[in-house]
Amino acid sequence: MHVTRRQFTRTSAAALASAAFAGPLTRRVLAQVASPVNWRRISDRARAIEGMGGNALIFAQGDDTLLIDTKIAVGGQLTRDYIQTGGYMVTQVINTHHHADHTGGNAWWKPDTPILAHELAVPRIRAQRDRYDDSLKRRDPNDSAPPIELFVPSDTTNGETELTIGDEKVILHHFGPGHTDNDIVVLIPGENLLHTGDLCFNKMHPFIDLDGGATTKGWLAAVEQCLKLCDERTIVVPGHGPVTNFRGLELQRDYFNALRETVARAVKEGRSREETYKLPIPGFEDYDSPRGQAMALSAAYIELTGKSD
Repeated sequence: MHVTRRQFTRTSAAALASAAFAGPLTRRVLAQVASPVNWRRISDRARAIEGMGGNALIFAQGDDTLLIDTKIAVGGQLTRDYIQTGGYMVTQVINTHHHADHTGGNAWWKPDTPILAHELAVPRIRAQRDRYDDSLKRRDPNDSAPPIELFVPSDTTNGETELTIGDEKVILHHFGPGHTDNDIVVLIPGENLLHTGDLCFNKMHPFIDLDGGATTKGWLAAVEQCLKLCDERTIVVPGHGPVTNFRGLELQRDYFNALRETVARAVKEGRSREETYKLPIPGFEDYDSPRGQAMALSAAYIELTGKSD
């Protein structure tokens, strides 16, 4: 069945209850994955879904329900069960980019639900079946991923795209290479809501995927474009980290400015990559992942120098 706006509000409590009072099988699955799924109310019509990969978003309007991102593969079926137990029948899926923690659940929605992504995401998704396999093997070493075509989006875009969910306009933007070469941000103007995908890692070191087309320069430019979509009341759902507002995007911009300045100074001083990735990033010393910091510094060093050693 489809859900109306009234049904969406009423059944949100049921979704939360289903998570809290899952049966033995669901509890067993939850015990074997990295983290449970958490539902966070954004508005009467929108819920963020945290855990099991990148932040997803449910938006329901009229007879339509939009799902943005589908989590890791091991959480694919479980996430779909939670959503449907809550009374939501998803009519459109969007992938913000190709990474397996955002597309791993695709196989549990396709082929009965259209999935839309940037056209550059398609070959990258086809090339990462091993990542889906690895995710499923966390639960059971004998598991294997479904055929890769079930993860591949059914529809693609190469730029600005507008969808209608119920009678609500949803606008997709692609600002060029940033976190990857296929990033999509999703704006729902009627909710004043922006899902940035991984162009925003809120209060944590970002993963800079050079192999996936990332550039810190392009990422900075994309964040600036995201800020232009926001006002003081815009709700921003980042790819990772807590739900935020435009301040989270400003913090991401400040992070990349500090990162690039740190690496540029190190290069000017003749430091090696190994010396550079041990440096602090001024203003962000409280971020709690030394490995994430080293990876960010290393990626920026490679980008700015063209040297991988």
